[in-house]
Amino acid sequence: MGHAPHTPTPRAPQLTHFLGLSLVTPASRPRLQAALEAFRDTARNDKELNIPEAVAKHAIRPVDTLHLTLCTFSLSDKEPEKLQEVISHLKEIDLKKLLQE
Repeated sequence: MGHAPHTPTPRAPQLTHFLGLSLVTPASRPRLQAALEAFRDTARNDKELNIPEAVAKHAIRPVDTLHLTLCTFSLSDKEPEKLQEVISHLKEIDLKKLLQE
């Protein structure tokens, strides 16, 4: 009795772009900065967490980079029609209306 041949699962395309909303506003900045600093201190100093220092130092990004990722894309210069389709859809989004709902 033989085994059925293994068919490799095709790899998902590499993600190249994302659409995100910044979480930083003049009103949110002080609280986000304080929370991020507290998190950074905990990550660096709490030995029970066992986070390597290099990870704690480089993985925690500056406050201005905090965002909410809405979606990701796999876009290539080799598929200009796909890129134009994505751009067209993004231009149709009524962001103000979306955020009010």
